[in-house]
Parts: sequence; C-alpha cells; structure tokens
Amino acid sequence: RWPLYLVLGAALLAVLVAALLIRGGGAGPAGAAPTAALPGAAPTPAPAGAPTAPLDSARAPELAASPAPTEPPPTALPPTAAPTVTPRPALAIGEVVKEGAWHAVLLRPNDALPLDGSIGAQQPRGRFVLALVAIGNDGAAAARIPADLFELVDQDGNRYPALPAVSTAYLNSYGRGQRGDLSMEDLIPADGGNKSVPLIFDVPAAARQLYLVVKDRPAGWPVGAAQPAGRAPASML
Repeated sequence: RWPLYLVLGAALLAVLVAALLIRGGGAGPAGAAPTAALPGAAPTPAPAGAPTAPLDSARAPELAASPAPTEPPPTALPPTAAPTVTPRPALAIGEVVKEGAWHAVLLRPNDALPLDGSIGAQQPRGRFVLALVAIGNDGAAAARIPADLFELVDQDGNRYPALPAVSTAYLNSYGRGQRGDLSMEDLIPADGGNKSVPLIFDVPAAARQLYLVVKDRPAGWPVGAAQPAGRAPASML
C-alpha cells in the first residue's frame, strides 16, 4: 500500500501547488503606476481624503505673510464745469429800433409772451409765442413786413421766424382793431405812423430765454421773462 499512498500524496501536493500559482497570478504587481492621461483631457480631481503634498516648511512663513494682491482704486475723473451761457443784451421796453425803411418798438412787457394751445385752425409744433409790436413804415410806398425782419432767438442761439399766416389767424380769432391793427400779410401804409401788428412764432416747448430781435442785431427784447403762459391775447397798443 505504501506505493499507493505516495501516488495520492504526490497528486494532492500537485493540486495545491497549482491552486497557489493561479491565485497569485491574478492579483498583479503591487504599486503599479497609473495610465498617463490623454493629451487635452481634463485632470481627474483627487478623491476626498487623499493625502496632499507636504508644504515646504521653509516657504510657509513667507506665504503666510504675503498679502493677497489688490486692484488699485479707480482714478476719479475731475468734475466738469457747467458750460456758461452769455446772456444776450436786452433792449429796454419802449426803445425804438430802426432797420431800413422800418422802425419797431415793444411798448409793454405784457405784449410779448408765450401762448397755450392753437390759434384758430393753426396748431403749433411746439408752442406759439406772441409779440405785439408797434411798427412804422418810413418808406415811399405801402409794403408788407419782410418775413425776415423779426426773429425769436433762444438761449442756444436757435432762431425762429415770424409766421405771417398765423398773424392773420390771430386777428381773425380775436378781432381786428381790438387785438391789433394789421397782420403781417397786410400792407403797412407809408405814413411813418405806428401800427399794432401781432407777430406769432412757433418755438419748441423746451426753448428758454427768448429774445425778440430785429434782423441780426445782438440785442433784443426779452419775451415772457416774468409772464406766465396764457390763452388771453395781449391788449391793443
């Protein structure tokens, strides 16, 4: 029987050795290096709790003492001075202005003021401004008032012409001889006498510091400086 026992023992020993070899080959070498990341791939974050590289003890105080970089404060712009507006020279109420064959005068402050709303069928783009002036024709023949004889000038130097058709509409609405003698469309007789003529201008609602000027003269009569706007027409000259 001893030979049989030896054969069985050898077979059992061979089986054990084979099993150990198979088990040890599947574990792989310990501490294998990970596969390198592909070019352009985002780095994989380290798992939570993973150990980090120790901080260099020699640089630790330097890093702790270095303040965080700060952005310089923005440079404040110097304040811009408000533009100054040179006031236009004002003509005195009652001062006569002569231009060619014409003379004109504004006799009362209340005779130059802004108006609210329309005049008859005439609608303003901004608002109407009335200037009821005394005009005399010193020429040799009756003539209409030149369209460019009077203008309104605002604080920015914008100029607004008188509107002959609205001058006629004003007299038709409020009565000739009561709110004026003649319109800009009527012939002014060449007798040198003063005639009451309503001049109507259409100016933007935001226009301020208005002056009534004759031609391109630098001085003018202030319009509506202390007068509220209203629908009531000015009194007859």
